[in-house]
Parts: sequence; C-alpha cells; structure tokens
Amino acid sequence: GIGYSSGAVADGFVYTTGMIDGEGFLFAYDLAGNLKWKESYGPEWTGSYKGTRTTPTVDGDRVYVFSGTGVLACFKVATGGKIWEVNTLEKFEGRNIRWGMSGSPLIDGDKVYCTPGGKKGVIVALDKMTGKTVWATAGSDELSAYSSAVLIERGGNRLLINIIQKSVICVNPDNGKLI
Repeated sequence: GIGYSSGAVADGFVYTTGMIDGEGFLFAYDLAGNLKWKESYGPEWTGSYKGTRTTPTVDGDRVYVFSGTGVLACFKVATGGKIWEVNTLEKFEGRNIRWGMSGSPLIDGDKVYCTPGGKKGVIVALDKMTGKTVWATAGSDELSAYSSAVLIERGGNRLLINIIQKSVICVNPDNGKLI
C-alpha cells in the first residue's frame, strides 16, 4: 500500500501500514516476509502526499495505529482483530493538519498517548485496553504537528513532551496537567 510508515518488529513479526484505494491497512509479516494477516482501520489520508503516516506500536498482545485521519485503533497481535477505535479529531475537537496526522502512539503502563491537537484535548491519554479517555489536556487551540510524543525523566519528574503547531507542550503523564 501507499504510505510512509516504518516497520515495528516484535516477537518475530514485522508490523506496518499501507493505504489501498483510500483505506488504511495494518499488516503483520513473519521475518521471512510471509503475510500473517492484514486488517483495515478505515479511511486513510488522501490529501496531498496521500498514504499512511505513523509507525504501529506493539505492546504485548496488542498493536496500536494512529491514522492520518486521526483515528487511534487497537488490534490483536495474534489475529489482527480490531479491539477498539477512537476518532480523536471528533472526540477532542481537533482539526487535521496540512499533510495528515503523523504522530505514532506511545504506550506507558496502562495508557496510550496521542496528540490530536484539539480544543478538548491537545494531547490525550486513553486506556490502552478499552480506548476510554483517562485524561485530556484541554485549553489550547493549537493543531498537532508532525511528531510523536516522548517520555523523559528530568529532576526526578516524568515528563510527556511533544511539539504542536506553535509550541512545545509538556504535561504530567499521570494526569495531563500542563507543566
């Protein structure tokens, strides 16, 4: 398929994404290049530089994908069966950016983070098992940017950091409070 995704390698398999006829697919291959499964996660970015954007994130028996259209989805590693999905642009009142959402999901404990850049959640944490909102950092009308969030430790504090439209945002990864 069409896209810019990198591969994620875990437990003897390679996971990547590609767009076919406007639809995004998550692929799982064994290390010999044989397709294990292929599953759709819905519409993908069809604007300029069309195709998939983000690299899948593997965590245990699940794999997570953030589409260029702002959908965060969770799949079973073994079968590719979709467990849940959340349209983060709708839920957190985000607007897509010029070349589509591009930040890969970040897993931390029981949370998965993404940056939809919305009024109700410029950066958010969802329960990685259910997709339910754990917290959302609201109050900024800045759009997302073409980067993935990172976790760092500084001075004994854990910090969740990402770049958004005009700023670098830093929040407490436990509660989303702006630092």
